[in-house]
Amino acid sequence: DKAVMERKPRAPGESIFSGGVWQKILTHGAYIGIVTIIAFFTAFQKEGSLPFAQTAAFSTLILAQLVYVFECRWLDGRNPGIFSNIYLIAAVLSSAFLLVVVIYNPLLGGIFSTVPLKAENWFYVTGFALIPSLISRLFRFPRKTVRY
Repeated sequence: DKAVMERKPRAPGESIFSGGVWQKILTHGAYIGIVTIIAFFTAFQKEGSLPFAQTAAFSTLILAQLVYVFECRWLDGRNPGIFSNIYLIAAVLSSAFLLVVVIYNPLLGGIFSTVPLKAENWFYVTGFALIPSLISRLFRFPRKTVRY
């Protein structure tokens, strides 16, 4: 981020979690946890299969974290743009690819206890994964700028 060098340095004793960062991390983590549990029970109710429900919850958790990494970039109140960090985009895409490999590769599926998801399942898994960030955006109030 180009603006990083323009900011004043943090005071030597100031925590990187000052200014409400830890509250935002805990709140968003709770949103992700709740949505993951809901995804698990929804998948179990829909398919009646524990491995399927575990895979849906696992996928929801991973995708929600991959979405959250972009939320973290906006903690200081600025919007650097989604494509401003090509390395972050590459890391997120690589992680999403690894998730797909873990789910569809029989060897890794056995290790991680995952089962293949159908295309239609990815729609609701992705939808669940987006909910924490949508909630976070809806309930964002103007606050003091957060420094990290």
